[in-house]
Amino acid sequence: MVLLVVDAQNGIVDERLYEFRKFVGNIKKLIGAAREQGIEVIYVQHDDGPGTGFSIGDDEFEVYSEFQPMPDEKRFIKSVCSAFKKESGLLEYLIAKEEKDVMICGIMTDFCINATVEAGFEHGLHMIVPAYANSTQDNEYMTREQAYHYYNEFLWPERYADCVPMDRALELLKKCRNLCTAQFLFIILCINSTFPICVATFLATRRCIGRNESAALCPSVVIDKVIKILPDVLLIYNFCTSFFKVMRSPKYYHKHNNDNQ
Repeated sequence: MVLLVVDAQNGIVDERLYEFRKFVGNIKKLIGAAREQGIEVIYVQHDDGPGTGFSIGDDEFEVYSEFQPMPDEKRFIKSVCSAFKKESGLLEYLIAKEEKDVMICGIMTDFCINATVEAGFEHGLHMIVPAYANSTQDNEYMTREQAYHYYNEFLWPERYADCVPMDRALELLKKCRNLCTAQFLFIILCINSTFPICVATFLATRRCIGRNESAALCPSVVIDKVIKILPDVLLIYNFCTSFFKVMRSPKYYHKHNNDNQ
């Protein structure tokens, strides 16, 4: 799972948003919980282009002060509503990491959040939308309140995303870590030797550091990598073990000597 923070930028995060204070508080909770559990936090920023005042280098383009990314957390830039448009590189990044579950928050509900939720669904991702962690402003056709409730309570549920209360969203972030831990412990119990685990853990840690990933050495992150690497390590380990057993067996030794004579 990853936490996707979309367009939470200085130029548009302000009191014009529906339930502004609740929105800010909930996103801070999600970011804090994700970091605590070792779940990657990914930021997406919208760029309207040079000279618009809402582009790279402009203050309004920067991430809102209360949601500031850590130095090693990834940022993706987009110029259209959907964060999964090919130009951003976000979809390719998630595919490479084999991520399927995306928890999304940010703005605007009726523009970039909606486009990203629907595009994520169409690309086979499991989109999760925590309550009051996305927001929008009044538009020509709807008030900000009407827009929020239309998308979160009518359009997305049972079509494009799992729309969940905040407490459930926080549970899911914690459950993601616990599931990884349970899988890892199960693997340990099923293996006679600890050597493959040591090798897989070493490789997983090196991979995390090599990619400069957020919370690289958090146990849950390393465990997730170990689970993905361990089957290949076990395959090689079992092959080598079987090979050397045959080489050391008396039957093979006598046959080899007889052939030489």
